Amino acid sequence: MPAELGAPTSLASRVRVAVSPVTELCFALFVIESRARDRHREVPAWLQAMTEGEDELRQRVLAFWDESDYDEWGELLLLAWKAGAVLADDVETMVSRVEMAARDAFAVPELPTEPPIVQQIIAARLARLQEDEALRARYVALIRDVWAFVRPRWAEEGERTATASARAIAQAVRGAESLEAVLPPTHLARRERFEPLVRDALERGQVVIVPLGLSGEGQYFFAFPDLLLIGYGPRSEAKAERWRELAERAATRFKVLSDPTRVMLLSHLAASPMSITDLASYYGFSQPTVSVHIKMLREAGLLESEKSGSHTLYRAPEAVVREYIEGAETDILAHRQLHCEAPVMRADYTAGSGR
Repeated sequence: MPAELGAPTSLASRVRVAVSPVTELCFALFVIESRARDRHREVPAWLQAMTEGEDELRQRVLAFWDESDYDEWGELLLLAWKAGAVLADDVETMVSRVEMAARDAFAVPELPTEPPIVQQIIAARLARLQEDEALRARYVALIRDVWAFVRPRWAEEGERTATASARAIAQAVRGAESLEAVLPPTHLARRERFEPLVRDALERGQVVIVPLGLSGEGQYFFAFPDLLLIGYGPRSEAKAERWRELAERAATRFKVLSDPTRVMLLSHLAASPMSITDLASYYGFSQPTVSVHIKMLREAGLLESEKSGSHTLYRAPEAVVREYIEGAETDILAHRQLHCEAPVMRADYTAGSGR
């Protein structure tokens, strides 16, 4: 059984805090998938080590399932739950139980944190594992190999970090009057639409907070019929800061392009190199006015310059301009990856959940 920390207070009697390497493994699989698709996400040191030293293992994870838009391994979490091992502290035992559970067909229960498409994907994966013995053997082997890589990092650092977080969370639970006071402000479990789900789970004493030890910014939120898992890393609030940074960067790009005169000059220089004197003469501006706009465009990285005799010619390479504009779009839409609209065992999934 996992190490459970708590105390007999009103909230503590309804909320458990547990350290669980099983959920850490499930989240690690998500991290491998999601970081391969989203450059904005934090890359943990263990994943960097896998990429540099055992990339074949990472590629096996990426290639195993063929859904391109579902990064999580929700079927593994569900199999662990079916096997009674979702909070086990022995991953090897969990994998053996999962192997047996995967042989038997079973109806996917209602998963209120997951959108219908995710439940369909999980059900399809479970059916394939049950029907295909060779696929099931490869699945179990892959899970074991990933854990064999993650386990030393868990033993050296992750378990200690998770245990320290668990003690801090348990202390917060003992002194809190509500679960909202304990969870990070950005956590999915605090979303208004999940209030009834969380409230019911609290009333039944089915809420378990599981701190992550190896994925500092990670979060997950997954509901079984008799268990509501709420997980997060010690730096889970860092994502909000990263959102602010991306928003500020996008706003700066728009600020550079917010002046019609500056955009006109940029457009001209994208078509034909010119000097400040020529631009001023062409448009009837003063040279100081043109110089101010050119300075801002240069500082934004939009212009290149070259000497032509005693003059300096400026030009705006089309590829640079396109990259600059697309950069603002990327920073804005990065929030789709950094944030999810419905949760699962994930760090964030626009059709499901996590982070």
